[in-house]
Amino acid sequence: MRVSGFWQRWRPSRHPLAGCSIRWRVVAYAEPRADDRRQVEAMLARLPFDLLYARLDVVRLDGRLALMELELIEPMLYFDKAPHSARRLARATAARLAD
Repeated sequence: MRVSGFWQRWRPSRHPLAGCSIRWRVVAYAEPRADDRRQVEAMLARLPFDLLYARLDVVRLDGRLALMELELIEPMLYFDKAPHSARRLARATAARLAD
């Protein structure tokens, strides 16, 4: 499976109005390291089906990526963050329906 789209780096941030709860915020949009991309592709390859969309939330543990969450249904597809992503999804959907 080809991994495309965008990568974000997050860090915890204490929101002054939220008391003790931790809120997460994006600190940077980034190009993934080649090894990170390979690790994510390997995670997706283990799934028993092919996906048009997925969001993987990962964390680095002992130098490797560990999967925290696999999101298959996303209410916000972040089209504004990844150039041409809406077009890519529309084309992939049309191709899948044509099969």
